[in-house]
Amino acid sequence: MKGQGTQAVKDMLSEWLEEPEFKGSLDPEVHAEVSSVCQKVFDKYKPNSHASAKHLEDDVIKKFGRWLHRYKNRTRLKRAVINFLIKAEKDITDETDIGEM
Repeated sequence: MKGQGTQAVKDMLSEWLEEPEFKGSLDPEVHAEVSSVCQKVFDKYKPNSHASAKHLEDDVIKKFGRWLHRYKNRTRLKRAVINFLIKAEKDITDETDIGEM
């Protein structure tokens, strides 16, 4: 039983990761909220993965645009942006490590 559930989650995750980038537009209220959160997260963490808060915002919208309207809670949106940055920073570290080998 446990194996079937795990496989179902892996299948759903694979489908989600393979979805194309979001190319639509966000509701103005949602866009303003995303912009504000990205600016605050960028200012606090000063990530190497993004040159500006606007660059971070654009990447977050490309990746999560179709779901951002569900983030009514600002704290949850902030966590999603921080997790996105962690993943972006990890990708940079992985590429650097590969270059050193």
